[in-house]
Amino acid sequence: MSGTGGEAALPKKEANVLKGHEGAVLAARFNGDGNYCLTAGKDSTIRLWNPHRGIHIKTYKSHGREVRDVHVTPWILILVCVLVSSDLPLDRFSGICHLESSYERKVDLSGLRLVLQYEIEHELSHTHGVRYRDNSKLCSCGGDRQLFYWDVATGRVIRKFRGHDSEVNAVKFNEYTSVVVSAGYDRSVRTWDCRSHSTEPIQIIDSFADSVMSVCLTKSEIIAGSVDGTVRTFDIRIGREISDDLGQPVNCISLSNDGNCILASCLDSTLRLLDRSSGELLQEYKGHVCKSYKLDCCLTNTDAHVAGGSEDGYVYFWDLVDASVVSRFRAHASVVNVFVIPFDLRPFVSCFIHFAASMFCELLPVDDLPKRLPIDILHILLFPASLLLGIRIEQTDSALRNKIVLFISKNTIIVQGVYSTSTVSLVVGKFLQKLVTSVSYHPKDDCMLTASVDGSIRVWKA
Repeated sequence: MSGTGGEAALPKKEANVLKGHEGAVLAARFNGDGNYCLTAGKDSTIRLWNPHRGIHIKTYKSHGREVRDVHVTPWILILVCVLVSSDLPLDRFSGICHLESSYERKVDLSGLRLVLQYEIEHELSHTHGVRYRDNSKLCSCGGDRQLFYWDVATGRVIRKFRGHDSEVNAVKFNEYTSVVVSAGYDRSVRTWDCRSHSTEPIQIIDSFADSVMSVCLTKSEIIAGSVDGTVRTFDIRIGREISDDLGQPVNCISLSNDGNCILASCLDSTLRLLDRSSGELLQEYKGHVCKSYKLDCCLTNTDAHVAGGSEDGYVYFWDLVDASVVSRFRAHASVVNVFVIPFDLRPFVSCFIHFAASMFCELLPVDDLPKRLPIDILHILLFPASLLLGIRIEQTDSALRNKIVLFISKNTIIVQGVYSTSTVSLVVGKFLQKLVTSVSYHPKDDCMLTASVDGSIRVWKA
């Protein structure tokens, strides 16, 4: 892998905005050829789009809670040749021919990916067969602790896999689309057989000390990142586990396109690039904000740049080699997310809400206003005082509204009332909707998807 050192051809121009989700979009993923994309949202739906034309194609509904991740089967044309000799007619195939035998050769002719499975069985003569693995199936996971295996065309749920004890954070198909691997909040990675009618996992890996947030697959390995600060690699063939301790919670991992490196996003606002074979730390990428939320990261299709989202609404591009920020732009704006906490004033005629030195709001009797002693606290609100946007007064009789008096000082709001029917509500909000939750790079072109909790998916092109 090598970096270009520049920002030419990076996608920074907004081409389309995809809207339809009611609430946060938690994942956006291109399909294998990049012509379509799938998005997963907090509204418990999955949506299929043509991002280049800005068209919504289909909605998939069955999840009972938010959908946290989605993956579609890759588009692969498999040519099966059973021969009596090792002579391979490679000149007959265009694209990348991958030979799964005792040796490997690759021929890059036109860009179409052909996977040639080479088997030698001496009792057979020349036999040729063709079969397809297309974008016909998808898998998804979420807060309802289940995995869903879908038929893309009909929107029908083929199978539901149950077994996780808590929310499922990530899901991936293996290369042959026969197995689904999931990562959960229950500190486990589980594998599921798509060809079996059983809904139970065929393997459980539970050596993690905290929630598993992300998972990647190779032909023979499962790679998972966990909040316990580790990136663990499980070699399924020989039953070996390798753990790389990064010392910071890991919320997302992705593989480089050549498969040699692992990119890990950590909650200390740092992306770390690891050598997949040795675990050596190759580079660190900083400048963005990632301290509290799961934010995607990835490498561009040429492996020249690293891309990642930020909690301040920006998308960052770093040069792979020298880790310099080559591009940074705001992808999503912020909108206030508001919720209301009501309090009944009937137990006491007057009260005050004090912004304590600890930055938490305290609801106290007004008689204790001069004292402000912690021992007199009736209730402590578990949110920072800086989030308080306002106060709403409600009464059973609107004519009595003028009997409520608000005294607002530097750090204190005093609410006084003489009627026992009064209630006060604290209106609390936080600017969360600028978070760039998901970043997905086109497999062939300089095109990128970004998703946010503002409910939109944006398509960026060079």
